[in-house]
Amino acid sequence: MRAIPRLTLCVALTLVSACESFHLKPPPLSADSSTVSAEVAEDGVSVIALINNVDLALLLERKARREGYRLLRRERLPGLGVVLLTFAVPTGLDVTQAAAELERLEPHATADRDHRYRLSTQATGPRMAQPQGFAHAMIRWPAQGCASLRRLGMIDSAVDLATPSLASERIVTESFVGEVTAHARSHGTAVAQTLVGDGRLREATLHAAVVFDERRPNAGPSASTLIRALDWLAQSRVELVNISLAGPYNRALDRAVQRAADTGLLLVAAVGNEGPDSPPRYPAAFADVIAVTAVDAALRIYDGAVMGAHVDFSAPGVDIYVQADGGGRYVTGTSFASPFVVAIIASDPRLQETVSAKRVRQSLAGEARDLGSPGRDETFGFGLPTLSAQCLASR
Repeated sequence: MRAIPRLTLCVALTLVSACESFHLKPPPLSADSSTVSAEVAEDGVSVIALINNVDLALLLERKARREGYRLLRRERLPGLGVVLLTFAVPTGLDVTQAAAELERLEPHATADRDHRYRLSTQATGPRMAQPQGFAHAMIRWPAQGCASLRRLGMIDSAVDLATPSLASERIVTESFVGEVTAHARSHGTAVAQTLVGDGRLREATLHAAVVFDERRPNAGPSASTLIRALDWLAQSRVELVNISLAGPYNRALDRAVQRAADTGLLLVAAVGNEGPDSPPRYPAAFADVIAVTAVDAALRIYDGAVMGAHVDFSAPGVDIYVQADGGGRYVTGTSFASPFVVAIIASDPRLQETVSAKRVRQSLAGEARDLGSPGRDETFGFGLPTLSAQCLASR
């Protein structure tokens, strides 16, 4: 069941515009954007802006052109109900100054640099013939899997649809990075297997938004690419999305995530692998996103996991077995923990009509196995959620 958008109406000059109610919550400057690493920095020559509709977008374009900006791209995003603009930064301005000026020129716009993001994964382990079953046992997942009660999505690298464990699954893909070779699909394939492979979610349709080319590990997707992916998933009427990417706070992405939540997209994201001393990584740290960290078979925290007050839940994410040609392999990272929480949400009939991240968070927290310090903490969140006994019922 889709959410009813929480929109308000407002009047801008003589234009009547659908102006969504949103409130950006950027972190303190010292905690994030001033310490962005080279791996997640923007290209330095362009700035992006989200705005309510085409009329206001054209108004901003005219104002920006007078100030020396050159429009690189204008895109209507009907799934999110916004327009995405990309401008070349005028000579003499840095990207931060340009973003602030665009918001001054048009108060209905939300602008920022086009940050880049990276996958929340480590190098994979050696190929193994026999899987370890600890991950399924930890969350009480049955060997035959559970029926999915929601339309699923993922934002990741490409999926190898010829992989035997996925060959019979309903997977719809859309690439935002062009053609991707079979050699650059290992991460997305592993995440898809964790969601809908053998013994996982049954009767599922998975919409896979391809935003990362594994052949170029240091050129992760930009914030604008993630926004386009969210728009496609919203247009596809997806209800529950797994996100395996992490990076710095971005104002435009903040607004897009709120729009996605307004349309009924429930987002679950990996907290990131930059380590316990890292500032919060996004989109996991947004309020409308459920943030998942990784633990090993002994319920110890993964040593690369980002910590903080935004962490919601822990799930298996260390040495997770996935099938591969000639046997299988082990993968590690918070990327592989978030799909377990997605599967629990997707299979729980009590949550089928729930689209609010806040309400899902509260429901799962009430039955989660507490880890670490009593109550919610910055390492494990509310702890380890486990499967509802009712999950076996098919749709």
